[in-house]
Amino acid sequence: MINGKRILAYIPARSGSKSIKDKNIVNLGGIPLIAHSILAAKTSKYVDRLIVSTDSLDYAKVALSFGAEIPFIRPAELATDTACEMDTTLHLIDWVERTGERYDYIMKLEPTSPLRTTEDVDRAIEKIEEKQCDSVITITDASTPLDWVNTLPSDGSMIGFRKKTTEGLNRQEMPRYYQLDGLVYVAKWDQIKFKQSWYEAETSFASITPKDRAVDIDSPTDLELAKVLVEKNPPLHLINYLNNNPGSQNKVLHKGRVSGKALKYLKEVVDYGFGNSSGPGLTKRFERAFAEKIGASFGVAHCNGTATLHSCLAAVGVKPGDEVIVPPLTAAATSFCVLHQGAIPVYADIDEKTFNIDPKSIRERITPRTKAIIPVHLYGLPADMDPIMEIAKEYGLAVIEDSAECFGGTYKGRMAGTIGHAASFSLQASKHLTCGDGGIVVTNDEELATKVRKFTCFGSRAVGSKTGGVMSKKDRGDPDSIRYDSMGWNYRMSDLQGAVALEQTERFDELVEKRKQIGVMFEEAIKGCSWLIPQYTPPGYVNSYWTFVCCFEAKQAGCSWQEFRQKFYSLGGDFFYGAWRLTYNELTFQKRNFLGGFFPIDSEIYKGQRQEYKPGLCPVAEKLQPKLMHFKTNYMDLEEAKKQVQILKKTIELVEKERQEER
Repeated sequence: MINGKRILAYIPARSGSKSIKDKNIVNLGGIPLIAHSILAAKTSKYVDRLIVSTDSLDYAKVALSFGAEIPFIRPAELATDTACEMDTTLHLIDWVERTGERYDYIMKLEPTSPLRTTEDVDRAIEKIEEKQCDSVITITDASTPLDWVNTLPSDGSMIGFRKKTTEGLNRQEMPRYYQLDGLVYVAKWDQIKFKQSWYEAETSFASITPKDRAVDIDSPTDLELAKVLVEKNPPLHLINYLNNNPGSQNKVLHKGRVSGKALKYLKEVVDYGFGNSSGPGLTKRFERAFAEKIGASFGVAHCNGTATLHSCLAAVGVKPGDEVIVPPLTAAATSFCVLHQGAIPVYADIDEKTFNIDPKSIRERITPRTKAIIPVHLYGLPADMDPIMEIAKEYGLAVIEDSAECFGGTYKGRMAGTIGHAASFSLQASKHLTCGDGGIVVTNDEELATKVRKFTCFGSRAVGSKTGGVMSKKDRGDPDSIRYDSMGWNYRMSDLQGAVALEQTERFDELVEKRKQIGVMFEEAIKGCSWLIPQYTPPGYVNSYWTFVCCFEAKQAGCSWQEFRQKFYSLGGDFFYGAWRLTYNELTFQKRNFLGGFFPIDSEIYKGQRQEYKPGLCPVAEKLQPKLMHFKTNYMDLEEAKKQVQILKKTIELVEKERQEER
C-alpha cells in the first residue's frame, strides 16, 4: 500500500514454451526462474497481494512454495499461443472483483525477467503515485535504433510512445534510444479495466532500468546469458532468500521421511562394495523384516511395485489369452502388468461407498478364461476380501492383493496383504513406506514364493523361496552348467534400495500411524458437510489412509470441482488431486497402443468376448471418478497437516456462505 492505495501484483506464467521446456521453472541461481519475480514482488514495500495466473499445475506448485497465491488455474482458452495477454489481465480483474475485492493499482511482472529488483518494483509504484498518472512502464536503453523506440522528454512522459517512429529523424541528434523492457508495468485499476492498455494512455511515464537488468529469457541463449549475469551480480532478493534458506538449492521438502539410520545401512552397503556373488545382505534383511511385520512367511523384494504384480501373475500361471479381473479406478499399472503377461484385463465395477472393487461385479465378469483376480486396497482401505476369496475358491482362481496403497490396513482383524494367495506392496515415493522406488511380494505359499523369486532373476534355477539367484562358483565355472530352467525378468531390488527399505520397515508403525491420524483429522473436518462425502470405512475395517478421499457433489455445493479447488488454493491450501482417469479410458486402451501395436485383446490368442471400452462398462466408477478429491496425508509435520485441515474447513465455510448469499 502507498498513501492508502492498495496494489495487486500479478505474474502471468503460461506453459508450453517451444524454446525451453518448462521455461518458467528452470533453475536459475538456485531457485526456479519464476521465483525471481515472486521474490521481487514479495519483498516490495508496497505490494499488498501477489497472484500468479497459470495454466500449469507444476508452475502453480512452485509458485505456492514461494508464497504466491494461486486462486485459480487459468482457463484453457487463455493458455494458447494466440491468447491475448490483456485478456489474461482482464480475466484476473474480473475474478478479483467477483470476490468482492478491488485495488487502486495493478502491476504486471513477467516471469522471465530474473534480474528485476525489488527497487525496480518500488520505484515504478512511487512514480505512478508521484505523477498521479495512468501508468508507469519500465524502459531501458536500446542497443540499436529501432522503428518503434523513442526518445524520452525530460519529464519522463511517454505520451505517444510506440506511435512515433525514428524514420526521417537525424539519429546523431538523438543520443539515447529507449525500448520497453517488460520488467514492470503498473497502472490504475480502471485504466486497465476500461481502456485495456498499459501504455497507450493519456498520461504514462517511464521508469528507466539499467540495461544489464533488462534481461528477458526467450531462448536458450538468453538463459545462458542470464545464468552468467545472476552468478556475477545476483539480485538482492536472491541473496536474501539463499541466506535465509541455507541449502535451498537442495531444499529438504520431506524432512523426517527417512531417518539417519538409513544412512547407517547405506554406509554398510557402500563400505562392503558391490560384489557379483556376495553382498552385505540388506535386501534379505528387509525381506525378512517386512514379511514378519505383515505376518507372512515369505517376502520377495522387487525393483518397483509394478514388477511385483507382474511376477505374481507369472507365478500363479497366468498365460497369454487368459483373463484377469481388475478394477478400473486405480493406477494403470494394475492393468499394464496383465498386458505384459499377454493376458486380458477384464474390468469389474466398484462399490459406490467404499470405492473398492465390488464382489458382485467380479462374479458377473467371470468366464471360462478367468485365471486371477486383483483386488486393489484403494487409498488405504482393504477391499471386501471374504466374498472375493469365496468366489476364487468356487472357480479355482488366484487372488493377488494389490496393497500398494495399504500398509497396515486391516480387514476383520487380518492384515491387508495376508488374505489372498499373494500380495504386492509398492515402495514408490508417495507410499507409506518408501525407498525412492521398490516393491515386495508377500505370500504364505512356499512354492509360489519360489516362482516369484525365479521370475525376478531371469528364471534362474539357483533360487528358492528365500535364496537369491547366484550360482555357485563351481557351477558358474562349468561351461555345461544349466543356468535357467524358466524365463523371467531382472526385477531384483538392489542393496541400496534394501538399506532404505529396511529402515522404513523398522519405522512401519510410526509412518503408518501418522497417515491414519491425518486421515482422521481430514474426516473430522468435513463432518456435517452434505456435499463432501468421505470414502466409507465399514465396521471391522481399518483404513490406513494413503490419501484422504471424498466425493464432491457439485450441485449441492453450488460450485464446480475446479472452482472448489481454486477456493482451497486461494486460502493457502496445498495441492490436492483428482482421481486417475479410469484405466480403460486411457489412450493406451482407446487406441490399442501397446507393445508396438500388439494388443492381446485384439490378437488371435484371445478366444473370449472382449469388453468394449466405452461408457457404461463400469457405470459406478464412471459416475464417481470425476467427483473424487484426494487430499494428501504424507505430511511428516503434523502442524502442517493441521494447517491444511483448517484450510479445508475454511473453504467449506466459504462455499456455504456463498450458497447462502445466492439464495
